[in-house]
Amino acid sequence: MPTRRHALQFLSSAFAASRLPVAHAAPAPLRAPIELVGSRVVIAVTLNGTGPLLFAIDTGGAVSLIREDLAARLNLPRTGEVHIGVSGQSGGHPAYDVANLVIGGIIRQPHAQLISVVNFGFGDGISGSLGSGLMTTLVSELDFDAREWRVWTEGRPDPSGFTPLDVDITRKPATGGSPFIVAPGAVNGSRQQFLLDTAAESFVRLNNTTARKLGLWTSDRPYAPLRDGARIARIDRLEFGGIPLERPLALLLPDDREADISDGLIGLPILRQFNLMLDPQNERLWIRRNSLTAPQYTYPLSGLWFDRHHNDFVITDVGPGSPAKAAGLQPGNRILGTDATTLATQLHGPAGSTLQLPVEQDGRQRIATLHLQPYL
Repeated sequence: MPTRRHALQFLSSAFAASRLPVAHAAPAPLRAPIELVGSRVVIAVTLNGTGPLLFAIDTGGAVSLIREDLAARLNLPRTGEVHIGVSGQSGGHPAYDVANLVIGGIIRQPHAQLISVVNFGFGDGISGSLGSGLMTTLVSELDFDAREWRVWTEGRPDPSGFTPLDVDITRKPATGGSPFIVAPGAVNGSRQQFLLDTAAESFVRLNNTTARKLGLWTSDRPYAPLRDGARIARIDRLEFGGIPLERPLALLLPDDREADISDGLIGLPILRQFNLMLDPQNERLWIRRNSLTAPQYTYPLSGLWFDRHHNDFVITDVGPGSPAKAAGLQPGNRILGTDATTLATQLHGPAGSTLQLPVEQDGRQRIATLHLQPYL
């Protein structure tokens, strides 16, 4: 099934929209404010005159999204249904027509298509998202220093001081969705191709095949286990645009995603440290390190993951070097006397906290003591 990043038609005329009246000369860029809100970069939009509303800029999404409750409140006309996987929800999702969508007060798109989701997942105060067509249609720059998105409808920006990268502006031919930005980088000195995703919360994400080739998917290398067999681990070095980033956390997938176009993705925690200038027609990206630093990112310090099995909770994975490993816990151990919400809260406790966990191991019950500390 297609994912959020491989959905049906994004915006049929993908931001090939009319230009609003402006006072400055034609060669000057159009300018719209952007902000960092939580783990997202957002821009203000209006929908048929309602707004401003905050929409996340999502270069890893082939479609634009809207919260289902907002689509209903605005009484947007429904145009059909698309079958995609979006925000963790697979199946059919309603598509709505917005007669007049204005982005940042500078770009107008008539009859934009938005796909609705119930549990949006982008955070409080964010009403929707704008997919990859925002960046892959017009020459533009995301300037995180100035908190500004600049668009050139004529001419080209001055790339002085930027590092040029040849990128692929690509799409999956079967989907017809907006194209993605795929750029080169290196993990521990090995060149890889990365989808650039401004809505991804991971620093860097690697497909399982890539992680195995790089020797990162092993049973002895420290990692924090996650849902469905995913892992968080540290890589020694990520290079992007020739700039080294030391020991970032990486999400290692248990499977491969978008493997036909990339080896993984680079998410907003990395991308926000660069100003990004893109000429999609010539497939050229310029990047420049800015003044922003990486945000704080935490992982579950317990180092174990569990699943429900009938009325019990069973440990499914224990990370090497973790507090759970030090406490002698193993996959298959049963966790006793708790509920899922309480257990999840305890296992995601802060550094320095101590967790007394009743378990059954090899037919015997005991109390496992976990001292939660960073271990990656």
